[in-house]
Amino acid sequence: MQGSGPGPPPPPSSSNNSNHQNHQQPPYGSQMVPGPSQTPSTSFTNHLGPTTSTTVPPSSDTLLLQLRSRPNSRVFRALFQYLPLRDSPNDNPQLELSLQPGDVVLVKGEMDSDGFYCGEMLDGRQGLVPSNYVERVPDSVLLANARAPSPSFPLRIPPHYSQIQHDFSSPDHSTLPDTVCPYPPTDVTKVTVQEIKNSETPRIPCPRELIVEKKLSRSALVSWSPPEESFVAVSQYHVCVDGAVRAIVPGSYKCRALVEDIPLETSVNLSVRAVTEHGHSPDACCTIAIGNEAQVAPQQVRVWNVTPVSGCVRWYPSNSNAEHVVSLNAVKVGVCPPTVFQVSL
Repeated sequence: MQGSGPGPPPPPSSSNNSNHQNHQQPPYGSQMVPGPSQTPSTSFTNHLGPTTSTTVPPSSDTLLLQLRSRPNSRVFRALFQYLPLRDSPNDNPQLELSLQPGDVVLVKGEMDSDGFYCGEMLDGRQGLVPSNYVERVPDSVLLANARAPSPSFPLRIPPHYSQIQHDFSSPDHSTLPDTVCPYPPTDVTKVTVQEIKNSETPRIPCPRELIVEKKLSRSALVSWSPPEESFVAVSQYHVCVDGAVRAIVPGSYKCRALVEDIPLETSVNLSVRAVTEHGHSPDACCTIAIGNEAQVAPQQVRVWNVTPVSGCVRWYPSNSNAEHVVSLNAVKVGVCPPTVFQVSL
């Protein structure tokens, strides 16, 4: 800032038309029709009259984009001509912006004690702006003058084009198939569904019946049942949120945990692992999706090892307590019990 100064200069009076253009004019966004002796204005018009600033007037769309990149700025426009070397009462006029009537200035922050704003022109020039030489453009005016999202060309089809029979049109609806299935008819009644098990590593028994007992704004109280295979010693349980361990419960304790700091405004996958000396159980065997955007449908469905007569399917359950139906061509070919999340066909 320039320090404590005499304040902004007084705006030019209406009688001084030789130095400042100060005529009546329509409000922002309206058009001025030039007379025979007038030249079209090349800047914004304001309520003080048409101007002939050399600044090309930006559209409201351009100003809105500028405001999005500068969220703390406001749009002002110049009311009068301001030449710092001639009009400034301060000792450092080189720190101020020169203005022509109708120039657009992006102002950031509040007015200082001397009555000046910190402004920026659309070409990037920055400096101080006298507050009584500019006025703010309301956001409602910018939005009202923004272009509507419509095509820039008329949507008219010549009459001779509308009579052309295209290859993709079919006037005979009797030839359409009766079924809604988009696949060719194939007999899928003999398809079998089997769970995929890894024979190379021992299967770790998984917890069961995961439920959410209580849900708060940022936390959840969950409980589960231990694995059915009682011969396997579970050293501890890991309670995870989207695969990250958030709580550890010893295997001898009650199967219950309070998980905090959960972004429940979206959707998260909460799972429980049984940890043994051989590893831990898969998250997909004991999981549930919670949150405001949680879905019931299975997630991350993947198909691999596809051949003409077989294939493998894997998914991540939104609720491992539920059964999952496998369909081919909209025909049910198998039902997967809870804790099953990958099968071969």
